[in-house]
Amino acid sequence: MVEENFERVSTRFADMCQAQFKVELLLNPNETDHGEIVDKMREIRMLVFLKEDHSEQIDILIDELLSVSKKVLKREWNVVKKGK
Repeated sequence: MVEENFERVSTRFADMCQAQFKVELLLNPNETDHGEIVDKMREIRMLVFLKEDHSEQIDILIDELLSVSKKVLKREWNVVKKGK
């Protein structure tokens, strides 16, 4: 039972890391808000990795990540709409 649980958690953590790395590859490291996205994702990953209950901190970071991401996506969408 413990081994199954460990394997499931390990798989989910690996999936989360893989998704984070994919997102990082799509972002421009020269853009400040893109860097904020990367920082927030890394902070969330580290808190999850600690295996302690940091759910309140994680929720705050997720809200901040979503806020920055929405701004970036809106800006990029406006660029696409203008055909630039």
